[in-house]
Amino acid sequence: MAPRNRSDIAAHDLAQTDTCHRWRADIFVEKLVRSRFVGPWQRLLDLSAGNGQEAVRYAQLGYLVDAVAGTAAEFDAARQMAQRDGLEQRCRFAPRVSMLMEYPDATFDVIVTRRLPAAGERRWWADNINRLLKPGGVALFIVPVRHTTAMPQRDAALTAPTAAWSAVDVRDLERSFESVMIERFTILGRIDRALPDVTPVLRARLKQLDYRLLRVCPAFAAATTDSVLVCRKRLSAGAERRAAA
Repeated sequence: MAPRNRSDIAAHDLAQTDTCHRWRADIFVEKLVRSRFVGPWQRLLDLSAGNGQEAVRYAQLGYLVDAVAGTAAEFDAARQMAQRDGLEQRCRFAPRVSMLMEYPDATFDVIVTRRLPAAGERRWWADNINRLLKPGGVALFIVPVRHTTAMPQRDAALTAPTAAWSAVDVRDLERSFESVMIERFTILGRIDRALPDVTPVLRARLKQLDYRLLRVCPAFAAATTDSVLVCRKRLSAGAERRAAA
């Protein structure tokens, strides 16, 4: 059946794309954002909208989107893209991150960011993102990865060309949120997404082989993509009781 509206079209396009790119971080994020959508009253904050392509995509899925563009040129391009798609009322752009402080608590259902704050600002950043989420909401941190050659103990350090997310940073996230899940998009560890019935043992062996390959040939790290940290805010006490009933 052909898609009939904007949300159907977006979902249809995603399903087609996912066939070829099921292990790409951006596809994983969009799938998760789509799975969280319940109704057009839900709000999403994109803190690293760039030229606005992803933010407009989220609006097509049905969200009310607030987004922070980067440069002045990106801000203008993002607004024009939203207007061209008739989404200027559902996708609003701002040119600065300081707008973070202007929102009241519990405003957004989903927050997406690729922004890498300086090491000394990360706890403040995580606490404010947690403050802005509604109970049960999720924040998605999309982190560029450069693997170390040491075997990880847990999920090890997440590093990037301009900044590093360490195990300490991950623990700080765990203090701010109820749960933190790390989805890695590596060389062989991604293969389990293409297999129908992968076992935990096979998944673990693929990850082990990944790190051994990177130890033998660190240049393989150039082939890796992103990691996504999925951070969930605790439900309110009343909501937890209703969910348990």
